Amino acid sequence: MPTYSFYWETALATETAAPRQLASPEPAVVRRRWLERGLLAVLLLGTGVALSANKADADLWGHILFGLETIAAGGPHHHATHTYTGAGHPWVNHENLSEIALAVVHHFGGGQGLLLVKLALGLLIVGSMINLARKRGVSIPTICVVMLTVAINLTAGWSLRPQLFTYTALATLVLLLDAAFADWNAKGTIHMRWLWCTVPLMMVWANAHGGFLAGYGLLMLYLMVRAFQAGLRDGLAAWRTVLRLALVLSIGALSTLLTPYGPLMHRWIAGAMSQPPAEITEWARLVPGTNGFWPAILLMVLVAASLAGTTRRRDPAQILLIVVAACQAISHARHVPLLAILVGYWIPTHCESLLARVRHSLSADGGRSQDIVMSRSVFALCGGLLATACLVLGGVLVQRTQQLNVDRGEFPVAAIEYMANRGLNGRMVVTYNWAQYALVALPNSPVGFDGRFDTCYPQSVLDAHFDFVLGDHPDLRTRPIARRSARGSARDPAEATAQSSAPITSRGTLALELGSPQLALVDRRQPHSTQRLSEHPDWVLLYQDQMAQVWGRKSRFADPASLDYIPPSSRMIGDDAQQGMAQWPALPAQKITVRQTAGNFPPLRLPARKGDT
Repeated sequence: MPTYSFYWETALATETAAPRQLASPEPAVVRRRWLERGLLAVLLLGTGVALSANKADADLWGHILFGLETIAAGGPHHHATHTYTGAGHPWVNHENLSEIALAVVHHFGGGQGLLLVKLALGLLIVGSMINLARKRGVSIPTICVVMLTVAINLTAGWSLRPQLFTYTALATLVLLLDAAFADWNAKGTIHMRWLWCTVPLMMVWANAHGGFLAGYGLLMLYLMVRAFQAGLRDGLAAWRTVLRLALVLSIGALSTLLTPYGPLMHRWIAGAMSQPPAEITEWARLVPGTNGFWPAILLMVLVAASLAGTTRRRDPAQILLIVVAACQAISHARHVPLLAILVGYWIPTHCESLLARVRHSLSADGGRSQDIVMSRSVFALCGGLLATACLVLGGVLVQRTQQLNVDRGEFPVAAIEYMANRGLNGRMVVTYNWAQYALVALPNSPVGFDGRFDTCYPQSVLDAHFDFVLGDHPDLRTRPIARRSARGSARDPAEATAQSSAPITSRGTLALELGSPQLALVDRRQPHSTQRLSEHPDWVLLYQDQMAQVWGRKSRFADPASLDYIPPSSRMIGDDAQQGMAQWPALPAQKITVRQTAGNFPPLRLPARKGDT
């Protein structure tokens, strides 16, 4: 039976279709263009919705605070701040530039500005993928299939954190490589001006996020394949090409040393990558039950099918990078967005070829397409449906970018409010995923540990914290036998041994003694910590809701002779449900006028409220 398609679907969709002269070519061309634009607009808005989550990330408070303090100080801090356990310990902040960018955007645009920038980056990347696919002759339906698959795999990682810079930098790297080797297969030439642009990109990337190491690894593999191809094609005469590629790689590697830490940061990243922490769930393997598992499987199936069924030339460099990225995604779920970006740029043409072969094999007439001339009424109906879809999706995007939210079911907004109202302050043990919120909301209470992990904390502090929070659960813990500190070779062997993991204490209460903390803010969903506190004779429960508990030292908060005594009648112990959203940054009301740093940059700003002065 014949295969029908609308006239606005390009002939490339079948690859074997013979061109036909439409009865009314001019109106058909105009209508086709309008329908294509409408479909692309719906697609772009749909991917925008997938990338427009408006909830705060656990470390966003800290990123903005550290970025503003870097601006005010005229450079990054080299030792840990806002902590009592890591004070004086080296801090290798591999996210300086990203934090500065987040801080500046937040200072001038607040939470809404952050959301708009996040959305703009996502639309820019997906838009460049669509544009590149269209230039390569990929049909609209194929673009929709690939881009929607890519978008749902970017969703989980597309939050307000420095990883955004890695995703953007990787997309830029792919575009530069495509431009540099655009004539490689046809003429064997390299447009070096584009390839040299990877050098400053790597330098900026190294100052923005530790993901530059993955980017450099992919660049190295790509250029090694090109050098091998040049050798096969030109023999010994390829030495000039190989030398130029090696020179770009070498200078690119040197450019990554142009950071405030030099080779120290590379040593730290190498140590951290040697045994990724199990305590960070994003480093877990991609297995059923992992967030984003099925979208990632769909992405990999799409890639495998497209590469297996395509009739187009398969680029070995692109295939190698996609395979490596897929292996990394399987090993560590946090790498799925990197794979999705490579797929979005390099797979659409192969997917187009695969779908054309499928249509050809299923059609009785050899895949010949019969165009249907669309009447004005049908065109108007389709246009109306597309316009409606655009309005609906646009409305969702506008609503999502109006306000950055703090989920009360995820962050201890009520507990922080109670502590601020009661004037509770002092050294504080806080579960790691709440700590950066707490250190901004309660600026007079340094924390024992936070989401910076071993970038600024010794291994002994990291171990003590997770012994307290998670216990000795083997699937949730990483206890390296010996991990060098951020100072690398500057540390003597005895001191390095002191920073190695020690046996877990029988009760896991070292975090409650280390540095003599006075307060503890813990998550009831982590029962090991709440049990340790309830069994400890020196701590008293001051606040409790369905999610959080606040404990204090008995000698300070339960002794009537103490100036900080909180009588039982003032303690709030209950199981109140924590639901809904608080407006970013969800700081206690009396903390609107927080301390300011040099340069008149407040760490965080609250939106103006009625009646505020």
